[in-house]
Amino acid sequence: MTYRSQSTLRQGFTLIELLVVVAIIAVLAGLGFGAFKLAQDTARRAQAKSTLSDLVNASEQFYDAYNRLPLSDSQTTDELRKTDNELMSIMVGLESAIDENPRREAFFTGQKAKGKGRKAFSGLYRTKNEAFLYGPWKLKQEDEKLYRIIFDYDFDEEIEEQENVGSETIFGRRQIGYLLGKDGKAGPNGANADNIYSYK
Repeated sequence: MTYRSQSTLRQGFTLIELLVVVAIIAVLAGLGFGAFKLAQDTARRAQAKSTLSDLVNASEQFYDAYNRLPLSDSQTTDELRKTDNELMSIMVGLESAIDENPRREAFFTGQKAKGKGRKAFSGLYRTKNEAFLYGPWKLKQEDEKLYRIIFDYDFDEEIEEQENVGSETIFGRRQIGYLLGKDGKAGPNGANADNIYSYK
């Protein structure tokens, strides 16, 4: 006669085990989300740095073509310009900027912006009549999304940083550019810590 021992089989998880598993999954998801946000921010900073480099190169190409800097008429001191329609219509060769760019050359071609109109961000927003270059962060104020470029209109090869950005003098360049970071702010108390510069 053969005896079989009857073992009690446990089925399913206890409530405590289930809560532990859920907690572990939540912690891992939180860590993964944090890593994703950090990677996303790093990619946006790299994109902004690359765009600044392209913008400076476009300005150099403009200088080579016309032997002057964009928007330089009657300018005798260094001047801050933003990548609004006034500058970018020239840089992309729109018909509305034919006085500044008679050959209508496209000195700047960048990736197409996401979104439409003033809500656009992360690239070049362009229509037949206007062009704007926006940074990679989706900020509320249009001004906060625009790149800044300072032109050396007096050709002394010295450009002073804007007061709210720094106090450095940059030598040997025709232009320098920067973008306010994801907070869209410049100034003291760490506001400039996330800014991106073409010259640093």
